[in-house]
Amino acid sequence: MKTLKINNIIILLAVFSMWVSSCNKEPKNEDTNSLEIIALHVIGDTGNITNVIATIANDDSSDGFYIIAKGEYENNGFHLKLPPSLAYHYLEEYFEPKMMSNPNARCAVIEDIIGLDSNGRMIGSFEFADETGESKAVYLYSDKTFTVKGCDSYYGNTYEDHNVFECELLRGWNIIYEYSTKVTKDSVTIYKWIKATQKPSDINFHWKFN
Repeated sequence: MKTLKINNIIILLAVFSMWVSSCNKEPKNEDTNSLEIIALHVIGDTGNITNVIATIANDDSSDGFYIIAKGEYENNGFHLKLPPSLAYHYLEEYFEPKMMSNPNARCAVIEDIIGLDSNGRMIGSFEFADETGESKAVYLYSDKTFTVKGCDSYYGNTYEDHNVFECELLRGWNIIYEYSTKVTKDSVTIYKWIKATQKPSDINFHWKFN
Protein backbone atom coordinates (compact mmCIF):
# COMPACT_ATOMS: atom_id res chain seq x y z
CA MET A 1 0.00 0.00 0.00
CA LYS A 2 2.86 2.38 0.90
CA THR A 3 4.54 1.69 -2.45
CA LEU A 4 1.27 2.42 -4.26
CA LYS A 5 0.94 5.81 -2.50
CA ILE A 6 4.52 6.72 -3.42
CA ASN A 7 3.86 5.82 -7.06
CA ASN A 8 0.72 7.97 -7.07
CA ILE A 9 2.68 10.91 -5.64
CA ILE A 10 5.35 10.50 -8.33
CA ILE A 11 2.71 10.49 -11.07
CA LEU A 12 1.04 13.61 -9.64
CA LEU A 13 4.39 15.42 -9.46
CA ALA A 14 5.17 14.46 -13.06
CA VAL A 15 1.80 15.74 -14.27
CA PHE A 16 2.26 19.00 -12.32
CA SER A 17 5.74 19.43 -13.76
CA MET A 18 4.42 18.96 -17.32
CA TRP A 19 1.64 21.51 -16.64
CA VAL A 20 4.11 24.12 -15.32
CA SER A 21 6.42 23.50 -18.26
CA SER A 22 3.59 23.94 -20.79
CA CYS A 23 2.58 27.23 -19.11
CA ASN A 24 6.12 28.60 -19.47
CA LYS A 25 6.54 27.70 -23.16
CA GLU A 26 6.43 30.38 -25.81
CA PRO A 27 2.96 30.23 -27.42
CA LYS A 28 3.01 29.03 -31.02
CA ASN A 29 1.48 31.06 -33.82
CA GLU A 30 -0.99 28.50 -35.07
CA ASP A 31 -1.98 30.79 -37.96
CA THR A 32 1.43 30.59 -39.62
CA ASN A 33 2.29 27.51 -41.68
CA SER A 34 6.02 26.76 -41.60
CA LEU A 35 7.84 24.63 -44.13
CA GLU A 36 11.18 22.92 -44.53
CA ILE A 37 12.26 21.69 -47.93
CA ILE A 38 14.00 18.33 -47.60
CA ALA A 39 15.37 16.81 -50.80
CA LEU A 40 16.67 13.23 -50.87
CA HIS A 41 18.08 11.01 -53.62
CA VAL A 42 18.39 13.85 -56.14
CA ILE A 43 18.57 12.72 -59.77
CA GLY A 44 21.16 14.37 -62.02
CA ASP A 45 24.80 15.40 -62.21
CA THR A 46 25.25 16.79 -58.70
CA GLY A 47 28.95 16.10 -58.16
CA ASN A 48 30.05 19.75 -58.09
CA ILE A 49 27.31 21.13 -55.83
CA THR A 50 28.38 22.37 -52.40
CA ASN A 51 25.52 24.69 -51.41
CA VAL A 52 21.88 25.30 -52.28
CA ILE A 53 19.88 28.53 -52.22
CA ALA A 54 16.16 29.27 -52.58
CA THR A 55 15.23 32.56 -54.26
CA ILE A 56 12.24 34.77 -54.90
CA ALA A 57 11.98 37.51 -57.52
CA ASN A 58 13.25 40.94 -56.44
CA ASP A 59 13.32 43.76 -58.99
CA ASP A 60 15.35 45.95 -56.62
CA SER A 61 18.29 43.54 -56.68
CA SER A 62 20.99 43.61 -59.36
CA ASP A 63 20.64 39.83 -59.59
CA GLY A 64 16.87 40.06 -59.97
CA PHE A 65 16.26 37.80 -56.99
CA TYR A 66 16.42 37.66 -53.20
CA ILE A 67 17.88 34.68 -51.32
CA ILE A 68 15.50 33.48 -48.61
CA ALA A 69 17.19 30.21 -47.58
CA LYS A 70 20.57 28.54 -47.89
CA GLY A 71 21.88 25.12 -46.98
CA GLU A 72 24.67 22.67 -47.66
CA TYR A 73 24.43 19.96 -50.29
CA GLU A 74 25.43 16.63 -48.79
CA ASN A 75 24.57 12.94 -49.06
CA ASN A 76 22.90 13.62 -52.41
CA GLY A 77 20.35 15.99 -50.92
CA PHE A 78 19.73 19.21 -49.03
CA HIS A 79 17.65 20.74 -46.27
CA LEU A 80 16.30 24.30 -46.49
CA LYS A 81 14.39 25.95 -43.66
CA LEU A 82 12.23 28.69 -45.11
CA PRO A 83 11.74 31.92 -43.13
CA PRO A 84 8.51 32.09 -41.10
CA SER A 85 7.46 35.33 -42.79
CA LEU A 86 8.36 37.60 -45.71
CA ALA A 87 8.32 41.40 -45.81
CA TYR A 88 5.31 42.90 -47.56
CA HIS A 89 7.34 44.49 -50.37
CA TYR A 90 8.32 41.01 -51.59
CA LEU A 91 4.67 40.03 -52.01
CA GLU A 92 2.41 40.51 -55.01
CA GLU A 93 -0.95 39.63 -56.50
CA TYR A 94 -0.55 36.09 -57.77
CA PHE A 95 -4.06 34.80 -58.49
CA GLU A 96 -7.10 36.22 -60.25
CA PRO A 97 -9.02 38.17 -57.57
CA LYS A 98 -12.34 36.73 -58.78
CA MET A 99 -11.19 33.23 -57.75
CA MET A 100 -9.91 34.24 -54.32
CA SER A 101 -11.92 34.07 -51.11
CA ASN A 102 -9.80 37.01 -49.94
CA PRO A 103 -8.71 39.23 -52.88
CA ASN A 104 -6.45 41.23 -50.54
CA ALA A 105 -4.08 38.32 -49.98
CA ARG A 106 -0.57 38.72 -51.33
CA CYS A 107 1.90 35.98 -52.19
CA ALA A 108 5.48 35.21 -53.14
CA VAL A 109 6.70 32.19 -55.05
CA ILE A 110 10.10 30.55 -54.90
CA GLU A 111 11.42 31.21 -58.39
CA ASP A 112 14.39 28.85 -58.26
CA ILE A 113 16.22 26.44 -56.01
CA ILE A 114 19.78 26.78 -57.23
CA GLY A 115 22.89 24.65 -56.84
CA LEU A 116 26.20 26.44 -56.20
CA ASP A 117 29.72 25.11 -56.65
CA SER A 118 32.63 25.69 -54.26
CA ASN A 119 33.26 29.11 -55.87
CA GLY A 120 29.67 30.22 -55.34
CA ARG A 121 28.79 29.96 -59.03
CA MET A 122 25.30 28.90 -60.07
CA ILE A 123 25.58 25.62 -61.93
CA GLY A 124 21.95 24.51 -62.20
CA SER A 125 18.57 24.33 -60.50
CA PHE A 126 16.45 21.80 -58.67
CA GLU A 127 12.82 20.91 -59.13
CA PHE A 128 10.40 18.51 -57.53
CA ALA A 129 8.71 17.08 -60.61
CA ASP A 130 7.68 13.97 -62.48
CA GLU A 131 9.89 12.23 -65.03
CA THR A 132 8.72 14.43 -67.90
CA GLY A 133 8.99 17.71 -65.97
CA GLU A 134 5.43 18.60 -67.00
CA SER A 135 4.12 18.13 -63.47
CA LYS A 136 5.90 19.95 -60.67
CA ALA A 137 5.60 21.40 -57.18
CA VAL A 138 5.65 25.14 -56.49
CA TYR A 139 6.47 26.66 -53.09
CA LEU A 140 4.30 29.67 -52.29
CA TYR A 141 4.14 32.05 -49.33
CA SER A 142 0.87 33.80 -48.44
CA ASP A 143 0.29 36.59 -45.95
CA LYS A 144 -3.27 35.38 -45.33
CA THR A 145 -5.29 32.17 -45.20
CA PHE A 146 -7.61 31.91 -48.21
CA THR A 147 -8.85 29.66 -50.99
CA VAL A 148 -8.52 29.84 -54.75
CA LYS A 149 -11.34 28.07 -56.58
CA GLY A 150 -12.37 28.42 -60.18
CA CYS A 151 -11.70 27.76 -63.83
CA ASP A 152 -10.69 29.85 -66.83
CA SER A 153 -11.69 28.18 -70.09
CA TYR A 154 -10.77 28.74 -73.74
CA TYR A 155 -12.48 27.00 -76.64
CA GLY A 156 -11.22 26.28 -80.17
CA ASN A 157 -12.61 24.24 -83.01
CA THR A 158 -10.70 21.10 -82.06
CA TYR A 159 -9.59 21.76 -78.49
CA GLU A 160 -10.54 23.11 -75.09
CA ASP A 161 -8.17 24.59 -72.51
CA HIS A 162 -9.29 24.70 -68.88
CA ASN A 163 -7.11 26.31 -66.20
CA VAL A 164 -8.41 24.81 -62.97
CA PHE A 165 -7.58 26.16 -59.50
CA GLU A 166 -8.24 24.08 -56.37
CA CYS A 167 -6.08 25.65 -53.68
CA GLU A 168 -6.61 25.93 -49.94
CA LEU A 169 -3.78 28.16 -48.77
CA LEU A 170 -2.68 28.81 -45.21
CA ARG A 171 -0.93 31.89 -43.97
CA GLY A 172 2.74 31.02 -44.36
CA TRP A 173 4.24 28.48 -46.73
CA ASN A 174 2.30 26.14 -48.99
CA ILE A 175 2.98 23.63 -51.75
CA ILE A 176 1.00 23.89 -54.98
CA TYR A 177 1.08 21.01 -57.44
CA GLU A 178 0.85 21.92 -61.12
CA TYR A 179 -0.13 19.15 -63.49
CA SER A 180 -2.33 18.49 -66.51
CA THR A 181 -4.75 15.98 -67.96
CA LYS A 182 -5.72 15.32 -71.55
CA VAL A 183 -8.74 13.51 -73.02
CA THR A 184 -10.29 13.41 -76.48
CA LYS A 185 -14.05 13.43 -76.90
CA ASP A 186 -15.93 13.68 -80.21
CA SER A 187 -12.73 14.77 -82.04
CA VAL A 188 -12.16 17.54 -79.47
CA THR A 189 -9.04 17.40 -77.29
CA ILE A 190 -9.73 18.64 -73.78
CA TYR A 191 -6.79 19.89 -71.72
CA LYS A 192 -6.96 20.64 -68.02
CA TRP A 193 -4.10 22.62 -66.49
CA ILE A 194 -4.51 22.14 -62.77
CA LYS A 195 -3.07 24.01 -59.78
CA ALA A 196 -3.99 22.34 -56.49
CA THR A 197 -2.75 22.03 -52.94
CA GLN A 198 -3.84 18.39 -52.88
CA LYS A 199 -1.00 16.23 -54.17
CA PRO A 200 -2.18 14.01 -57.08
CA SER A 201 -1.97 10.36 -56.08
CA ASP A 202 -1.23 9.04 -59.58
CA ILE A 203 1.90 11.13 -60.24
CA ASN A 204 5.34 10.26 -58.87
CA PHE A 205 7.42 13.29 -57.95
CA HIS A 206 11.22 13.19 -57.65
CA TRP A 207 13.92 15.74 -56.92
CA LYS A 208 15.88 16.50 -60.07
CA PHE A 209 18.86 18.71 -60.84
CA ASN A 210 19.14 20.28 -64.28
